[in-house]
Amino acid sequence: FRRVLFRSHLNAGAAQFIESSGSTLTFQYVVQPGDNVSNITLGSIDLSSGATIKDLSGNIFDSTVDLSSTPIGGGFNYPIDTLAPTILSVSFGDHNGGIAKGETLPIIVTFDGAVNIASGATITLSNGGEATLFGQVAGHPNQFQFNYVPLAGEDTTQLSLVSVQGDIQ
Repeated sequence: FRRVLFRSHLNAGAAQFIESSGSTLTFQYVVQPGDNVSNITLGSIDLSSGATIKDLSGNIFDSTVDLSSTPIGGGFNYPIDTLAPTILSVSFGDHNGGIAKGETLPIIVTFDGAVNIASGATITLSNGGEATLFGQVAGHPNQFQFNYVPLAGEDTTQLSLVSVQGDIQ
């Protein structure tokens, strides 16, 4: 056998056979653009090449059995998400209508789902200023705090986020 077909409610794909060891068969699937599913399930095993799967007693695997409800990986949930995260909202901390040079302004960025942000990420603001990543907001895997300390010449009456730099997944 060369491959196993699997499906979910959104897509179908083929995983290539890698190796067998004892009672374990290992397959590999390369995630493709658009593969966005809440969980992968096994669809069928393709033995059209004439190959067989046998147990240690010599019993041949029945490849006509519907495997669509068979969990992959011991029943664990394996979601696939290839969509880039997007920003849902940006809130600027309580600063009583103004912030002075040298004060720290916390900026909370909320993404559309849980993300990982590598240290060193920054955001560029509409006045040319830059806020640095402080960390994830406790209890909110989709919210991160950036801290902005205004420098001389970064005066503005309207502050907004222009861009985010860094590794965000």
